Amino acid sequence: MNNLAYIYKLWLSIAQSSGKLTTSDVLLAAKRLVEGHSDEDISISIDEFDKFAKSISLDETLEYLYKIEPSKKYVILINLFMVVMLKNINNERVNHKQITALKEIYKKLLVPHLYDILYLLMNKKYTKAHKLLEEHCPNINFVCFDHNAKSEINQSFEGYQVSFIVLKIDDFFILLNSHSIDLKIYSYFNKNNLTLLEKCAEFKSEPYEFAKHNVRDHSIYYLDENTFIRITNEKEVIYLDKEVLKKLFLPMYDESFLVSEIKELDKNIFQCSIARDHIYNISASHLYSGYSKRNSVIKDVNFNIHGGELVAIMGPSGSGKTTLLRTFVKQTKVIKGELLVNGEKISEKYFHRMGYVPQDDVLIKDLNVYDNLYYYYRLHFGKDKSDDEIDKLISKQLRNLGIFDIKYKQVYKNGKFTISGGQRKRLNIALELLKDVDLILMDEPTSGLSSLDSENIIQELKKITLLNKIVIINIHQPSTAMYRKFDQVIVFNEHGNNIYTNKSIEVLKIFKLVKTEDAYLFNENEDSIEDLECMKCDKSDPELLLEIQADEKSNFWNLFSYLNNFTEKK
Repeated sequence: MNNLAYIYKLWLSIAQSSGKLTTSDVLLAAKRLVEGHSDEDISISIDEFDKFAKSISLDETLEYLYKIEPSKKYVILINLFMVVMLKNINNERVNHKQITALKEIYKKLLVPHLYDILYLLMNKKYTKAHKLLEEHCPNINFVCFDHNAKSEINQSFEGYQVSFIVLKIDDFFILLNSHSIDLKIYSYFNKNNLTLLEKCAEFKSEPYEFAKHNVRDHSIYYLDENTFIRITNEKEVIYLDKEVLKKLFLPMYDESFLVSEIKELDKNIFQCSIARDHIYNISASHLYSGYSKRNSVIKDVNFNIHGGELVAIMGPSGSGKTTLLRTFVKQTKVIKGELLVNGEKISEKYFHRMGYVPQDDVLIKDLNVYDNLYYYYRLHFGKDKSDDEIDKLISKQLRNLGIFDIKYKQVYKNGKFTISGGQRKRLNIALELLKDVDLILMDEPTSGLSSLDSENIIQELKKITLLNKIVIINIHQPSTAMYRKFDQVIVFNEHGNNIYTNKSIEVLKIFKLVKTEDAYLFNENEDSIEDLECMKCDKSDPELLLEIQADEKSNFWNLFSYLNNFTEKK
């Protein structure tokens, strides 16, 4: 059996020490345990773990752990701590019987101070934890990334919403995550021994090759040669891998157990700053816009969008969806309010970082797919790249968008299109991606397409956001599958009022409350609340947004203002 089985056995004995074990207990532990283990480790089912746990006694388990090398033993015991403490945190009270059982296991394995050390680390008492490690566990050291913590040596790791610890046990690294919004962990398998700079370049060009892990609060992750870490905020990105982590534990950094300015160690390795003219945030505050200063088409628009988000603008025909898109590229006038890019007023210096894909094709029909892209690039950038470089760039975009097989197919021939509507949409997207833009605006990308092609287009747009790009589309009637891909939804009513902007699930939840009319009393039972929050059931149909607008008509804005105010108070 692998290490995961022994962790399960130990956890089982601790969990049972406080009474009857429930299915939810098992699932809670299993969910966290699989985060830090390979697919090979977790291929064994919980049933098989159960059989193993019943076939071996606790004393036999401890005897096994006593004999294995120290680094492996510590990894198992630290993992056990995280899982046991997770349940206590979720219950919002300490289970003293479980804590006692955990301490007893540590005592029998001659590491009685390990509980205190881990407890201090997770409660951000870094100086005390460091002293205990020096005294009792000299083969263990740690570096902390924390945006709030302070020490006598370092200031906080400011500018990043992270709180995690990297532990070094002999030559083994594990990451203990407390609560990190800006932390991203990937696995990247490449036969070539790439440097971190080369991995950064690979990530920028081929992000889909990097397998992303779910970063959960209070979880453990094993860091090996294939690990690739990104710590991001709105202005810069810091990259780490195992070779970089080794440098953090060199003797010269032994006293600096709290990392505050990691980028000062070696800017070429640790930091990849975002250029000043790149777009990483776009926002609007009480924005009114139209085609003349006398008449606002869209009214009181508010949103705040960050890199890596796919945002949908929704509303009935004539509500101003396209007008908002055109406002970004100054095809309409800002009458009142603010439209900001990176916190400053939108200006022409950002236009080369924006791509606008209109509803109608902008393709040259007499050219094939490749030539459309080639001449589009040459018209924009001239001779800055060789033909070979452009060929690689075009081929990459065609592969990413799934249209490489029609590379040399003519767009239009003998009075009809020779490529499908979905393929033409993807080709239009590829034209803008060639410019390496940060903000992609798309007017009705699914118009005229089949349901399957529409869902594929939205899936491709979602993939593009993995490059930390912002994609904003207007869409009339998305399917449930498409709606789930949206990070935010900006909703307009028939009069151009921005009646609501929020995360997609929150928008749907509020609209369901409007329809049921129970919202006025807010007396929903538990089942109906679960239905509202369920994005995996049929009841998450986004057609509801349009149905309610049709039902409420002109009274909708007043109704919604009242409801929004009421729910905020709630």
